[in-house]
Amino acid sequence: MKDKYYTPEIEEFHVGFEYEVNYGKDKWVKEGLHYAPQVVTLPYKNLENIRVKHLDREDIEECGAEFQFIESLDCLPPIVSEHFQLGEITIIFKDNNICIHKNYGVLFQGTIKNKSELKRLLKQLGI
Repeated sequence: MKDKYYTPEIEEFHVGFEYEVNYGKDKWVKEGLHYAPQVVTLPYKNLENIRVKHLDREDIEECGAEFQFIESLDCLPPIVSEHFQLGEITIIFKDNNICIHKNYGVLFQGTIKNKSELKRLLKQLGI
């Protein structure tokens, strides 16, 4: 992955969304949306001064998953993907592509851009 951060689209913002705001001179401050009315005020902020960190190994581990060396489940190329274990759940990760398995059945396969999206997905899957 080339860039660690990206500028989000307004549609990505939701309660629980984590991002950083540049308040000048490269002073990035972590912020997040804590309640719905904040979403309404976002269009008035300059999105060019907002960045979000791409999902990475550290983010997946912060969600409770442990990095492991295991055989690929044929979801992503095994040589370049990272594998994680979260209880009975196996997470295979490469760049923004993620595959979530339980007992060799696919629960999700797709693109997850950031930690907020991963947290939301895990909650939707009941993990």
